[in-house]
Amino acid sequence: MASVQVSWMNPVKVRQMTIIGSERMMIYDDVDSHSPLRLYHRRIEEVPRTDPAGTMEGWQLLIRQGQEESIPVEKNEPLAEEVSHFLRCVETRDDPTGSGEEALRVQAVLEALDRSMKLNGASVSPAEVLADSDGMTPADRE
Repeated sequence: MASVQVSWMNPVKVRQMTIIGSERMMIYDDVDSHSPLRLYHRRIEEVPRTDPAGTMEGWQLLIRQGQEESIPVEKNEPLAEEVSHFLRCVETRDDPTGSGEEALRVQAVLEALDRSMKLNGASVSPAEVLADSDGMTPADRE
């Protein structure tokens, strides 16, 4: 499950991503200049619940909270990194990390999200977008 909230009107600058796993959760906060990446050792445990006589009555969920750790992250300017990578590829004749095919897949995901919003949240897969692709941009179709 994912949730994306975007608003240019919001006066509070929030650039945060939370990923929750079965035993840990991670929060990346791009606005936090000191420790933008934090790892929280937390999990939910399902344990048997018994009555005073020792008879099992069902299950109980317990939240286990562990330590929190800050993970160092290099702060670099993304556009400068991209240009630097491109120049290195030109000099060394290496292939870039991002390809045209990868860019097409990213574009298909973005187009699927856009179509889904226009269809009030209906499911639209990137595969459908790629199958419908005829070389025209969405602006060309309107």
